[in-house]
Amino acid sequence: MNFGPRLEFAGPDGEAPAMPAPAPGPRPSESARHTSRRALRAAQFGRRVLGFSLGVLLVAGGALAWQTQGRSLYVRWQRQQQLARAETSFRAGDFAQAARWAREVGAGDPRNLRAIEIAAESLERVGSSDSLRWWRRLADLKPQDETPLRGWAAAAFRQGDVRSAYQALRQFPRGSDSAAFHDLAGRVALSRENAEQARTHFSRALALAPDDADIQMRFAEAHVTAPQPAERERALLLLEQLATHSVHSAAALSVLTRAALQRGDALQAQRFSAQLLALPELTFEDRLVHLATLRVGQAPEYAAEFARVQTEAAADPKLLPRWLAWNTAQNLTADALKWFSALPAETQNHAPVMVAAAELYVRLGDWKGLRAWIFNAHWDQLECRRLAYQALVAARLSLGGITTAQGPWQAALKAAKAEPEHLHWLANQAEAWELWQPAETTLWLLVQKEIDADGSLERLGSLYRRLNQADGLLRVARRQLELHPGDPAFEAEVLYFSALLRVDSSQLKTLAGRVQARLAESPNSAVAYAMYLCRSGGAEEALALLDRLPIAELTAPARAALHTLLIAQVNDRARARGQLEHARREGLLAAEAALLDQAQVLARADRRHQ
Repeated sequence: MNFGPRLEFAGPDGEAPAMPAPAPGPRPSESARHTSRRALRAAQFGRRVLGFSLGVLLVAGGALAWQTQGRSLYVRWQRQQQLARAETSFRAGDFAQAARWAREVGAGDPRNLRAIEIAAESLERVGSSDSLRWWRRLADLKPQDETPLRGWAAAAFRQGDVRSAYQALRQFPRGSDSAAFHDLAGRVALSRENAEQARTHFSRALALAPDDADIQMRFAEAHVTAPQPAERERALLLLEQLATHSVHSAAALSVLTRAALQRGDALQAQRFSAQLLALPELTFEDRLVHLATLRVGQAPEYAAEFARVQTEAAADPKLLPRWLAWNTAQNLTADALKWFSALPAETQNHAPVMVAAAELYVRLGDWKGLRAWIFNAHWDQLECRRLAYQALVAARLSLGGITTAQGPWQAALKAAKAEPEHLHWLANQAEAWELWQPAETTLWLLVQKEIDADGSLERLGSLYRRLNQADGLLRVARRQLELHPGDPAFEAEVLYFSALLRVDSSQLKTLAGRVQARLAESPNSAVAYAMYLCRSGGAEEALALLDRLPIAELTAPARAALHTLLIAQVNDRARARGQLEHARREGLLAAEAALLDQAQVLARADRRHQ
């Protein structure tokens, strides 16, 4: 709303008069002024706190980002640098440095294949025992690669870790047929003193890798004592080649010398021994081989060399066991024991020396002397062996025989602490001493502990055949099938021994069906199924099955016995009598020999009716 023009009043000088000042109000109190200052300070403090908090948050965020991203990037960069240094050192041949850098990378990155490869290779080159651990890690990361397994096994054998070598062998796929597999399997067979199996594996390994000097050496050493003359000749030729231009020259000459001594060829032994002596760094074992050559050749320097070697052995407890064993092999046991008994106690009181001395008493059959030697003694880490000798003494001197030996043998097994080296030694000694029950117990313990279970089961099979125990063979076959489910060979063995021992045929129906499905694949399957049919009333079908096999497959005494019984059961008894005239009972189990007895009864019954 417009009220008209604004009116302005001028003062006496024509200026607008000043507005009067407002009347002064009441002055603020002192407390109000303090409150205002506090509020101001509080606001300033709040702004500072807010700024500080924001700064802290920014720093924390940066630190978190560093922890999650920056640090990770830095660590990755650092490992790359370390791995690069490891590669450079490895290529330059500085394996100690390469191993150091590679282990640092592998410690922080357990799945870094290249770092683990360099660590394993480098540690092996410098002879470190830690190489075994790194080879095993590499084998776990590369399960289809045989190279880590080969390195693992080599390191294990070099360190005397038999258990680990067996574990490496089990990592190979079932049915492996590579040079590395057969080489390792042969070495494992040798470690359990199965020379025949070792020769089989080394033969296959050499066929697959004919230029591998290591395999050549192991093949030759295993075959130089082979029963086949052709194999021995081949081994000798290989050894002579290895002796001239190989890192194995010393080992080859040593084997050649021993082989010549075994043949009684003193001139050849002297020739090889002279070459061996010309090599640098002669070992104590080489000295023993040379000494044996001097003895056979009745060389005039034999006595002086004998005295030198004996003095050297007496001064070193590590050499003394081998010296005592050499004397035993040379039929010098009585003289060696007399000499050893005169040595000071501090020379005798070493566990390996005590074991070697115990073997002198065993060779002499001095059971009372052995009992006195081991009485109230403690052999440190070889205590299990002392207890084994105690069991042997009990078996030889006590009227209770093997029953009395069981106590100390069980104590020996407990003291062995499941160590493969000790358990294998116990098993070998029990068989050598013909303590069959302790041998059986020890071998089953090896199976239970999964220490070369396959090899131990094979030895148990041989033991049960020696003892004529078909039920033991069935137990072995069942355990083998548990270890290798579905294996045709073990399924056939289980069926064969189950039927032979008249296990209820209804329990075997499923297994028999699986074996029947493979009749064309294996004569063993055909024989096992024929035994099953024989026990379940199917003689005609079983005979037709065996008659289809080549004659050569039926020449083994056990197969011939089953074949003869089936012929008699189908009333072809004249043919059965002809078979019986050529039947062989050697090597038959009692249950298998009973097949021939039954066939003979049937054949005679036919004759009475004529």
